[in-house]
Amino acid sequence: MAWNTPKVDWDEKVGIKGTDLNRIEGNILDLHGRLSSLTSDLTDHEADTDIHATKAAVRTDSGKLKLELTTTDTGHTSGDIWIRTDL
Repeated sequence: MAWNTPKVDWDEKVGIKGTDLNRIEGNILDLHGRLSSLTSDLTDHEADTDIHATKAAVRTDSGKLKLELTTTDTGHTSGDIWIRTDL
């Protein structure tokens, strides 16, 4: 379900209507779907060890970064850091 703007002007004399409960339920389902998507994205990101490393691994001597200055866009693989200097 799509998100509906929550009601903020509740009236104690009127009470909660069926439409209010439907909106609340719909918003809960929308939030649940968003959370599930974020959880899935986070799990995928954490499992992607080919490109990413922990900050502890990056800060070690063996994990130093290498920067290459080049005049071409070819010969680089995913994860390489390079700066094109002829532009």
